[in-house]
Amino acid sequence: MIEKLKKLGIVLTIAILFTIFIFSLTSAIYPKPEYDDFCEFSAKIAQPLDREKCGEILPEEINCRGPVEYTYGEDGCPIEASCNSCYEGYETAQEKYNLVLFLVSSIVGVMAILFGLFYDKKGAFWGLAKAGFLIGGLISLFVGTGIYYDDMARYLKPLVIFLELFIVLLVTYRVIKK
Repeated sequence: MIEKLKKLGIVLTIAILFTIFIFSLTSAIYPKPEYDDFCEFSAKIAQPLDREKCGEILPEEINCRGPVEYTYGEDGCPIEASCNSCYEGYETAQEKYNLVLFLVSSIVGVMAILFGLFYDKKGAFWGLAKAGFLIGGLISLFVGTGIYYDDMARYLKPLVIFLELFIVLLVTYRVIKK
């Protein structure tokens, strides 16, 4: 029983470290965008609004994907609003980063799965290593997909999920066959 727990611990450690390695290596080579690199935090404190004195904040509605910045008149009421579109640049950079993370984790994850399934070397060490890489590859594949899933094209989502289902079925068949 203790031997099985040791082996399971080794396999899970390899799988987790492999997954962390893929994501940390990707982030080291292609850094994650930071919000502060695109948008400056305004230290300007919004003034409290006296609704009786000012009425509605602004009659027109501002459709903005970033922070709305107000200009106040002498009476303390907002007289103008503008859209700071810095968030759009940040969001675009984040989507690109997620795509890179998805591609790297998918490619390297599939390579690890193939290694775990088809590498011929026998022995206790290789058996544990192959199992660890197999599980780590599956985790990397799924986490990478989860990160990029919202940004994925509508028709690409079912295709990717179908391919991952196929991979899981292939892994299940190969494991049961042995």
